[in-house]
Amino acid sequence: MGTATQPFFRSLSLILWGLAVGCRQPSPEPIAAAPAFALTDQHNNTFGSTQLANHPYVIAFIFTRCPTICPTITKHMSDLAIATEGRDLEMVSVTVDPEYDTPVILNEWSKKWPINPKRWHLLTGTQAQIEATSSGFMQGLQALEAEGDVPNIAHSERLILVDGNGQILGLPHANADGVQEVITLLNKASQ
Repeated sequence: MGTATQPFFRSLSLILWGLAVGCRQPSPEPIAAAPAFALTDQHNNTFGSTQLANHPYVIAFIFTRCPTICPTITKHMSDLAIATEGRDLEMVSVTVDPEYDTPVILNEWSKKWPINPKRWHLLTGTQAQIEATSSGFMQGLQALEAEGDVPNIAHSERLILVDGNGQILGLPHANADGVQEVITLLNKASQ
């Protein structure tokens, strides 16, 4: 290679390096710190932020008797669990109907879904604990007038992504786009 072409290749190398560095997506900015919480899982063990420390996780609010949005939330959580199999990502579903959704009920309900119990934690607690947890994740929760035997509980339908440092990175809707958004945020956070 002649000396006349060396500056060209040096410049080209710098341009390509600059493009490669410029193409890296910045890590997502945290929205807020996730709250500390301790609830009871489907195996009747205490589980919460202490056990999730240093692990990214997605948390959503559901209840087992819910006939409307909860099956959709759970289906998209399941899709996310399948899409991220083998990655360090914990899945957490918190009931908003703790009087009915005991650990036994949650454990039985989990058998209806492709839930890996080593990775997906179904949590219950007292009504006060559930309300504090929901509020700590910036999610609303309100009991409305029941329709028959099934309670009518207004609650969030978001997938809340928390990084391994306990920071909330995203609150996408529980739909196919939201699942993809969680994966994108996870990829950005791991760069």
